[in-house]
Amino acid sequence: MGRQTRNRRPRPRREFSRGRRILLIVFIAVIGVTYALTRMPSEIGLDEDGLVVLHNWLNGEPADSLADVSFRRCGRPPHDNCVINGDTFYFEHQSIRIADIDTPEINPARCEPEAQLGEQATQRLLQLLNNAPFEIETTGNRDDDQYGRKLRILTRAGRSLGEVLEDEGLARAWTGRQLPWCD
Repeated sequence: MGRQTRNRRPRPRREFSRGRRILLIVFIAVIGVTYALTRMPSEIGLDEDGLVVLHNWLNGEPADSLADVSFRRCGRPPHDNCVINGDTFYFEHQSIRIADIDTPEINPARCEPEAQLGEQATQRLLQLLNNAPFEIETTGNRDDDQYGRKLRILTRAGRSLGEVLEDEGLARAWTGRQLPWCD
């Protein structure tokens, strides 16, 4: 014998009242702001007028805390204080593109010589970042590039780390566009 089915009425859909929806939105916003503030590489302070100001190394202020940071090669996310390639690294979960240089690509490289030189540039940047404290400075009129990386100049004792890589033949000055590294 087959199963008997009863005519069931669909259950009425319960909707949140307007007050509950607003409360839910406020709750989600508070959680989001709290999360952002705990993940943000910033110090919160007050300016002369008592307004909240974020003092952030991404805004070009020297970062005294860099003396205690060590960098490694990036692996799987999350990325924190690691080197992607010869001109890109992460510091406190923020991707930074060294603005004054271009280095060979390693992933994907277009030819074997580019891959080898790109690997050397990556290793050398890792050494330079770990050797001694450096400063992260803003440059030009753009804060970030098309990929959301912060455009910054790295200096140590007044000298650009990008220039160091250039002098060693591992990078070239940034011309505003990538040029090929393969013949």
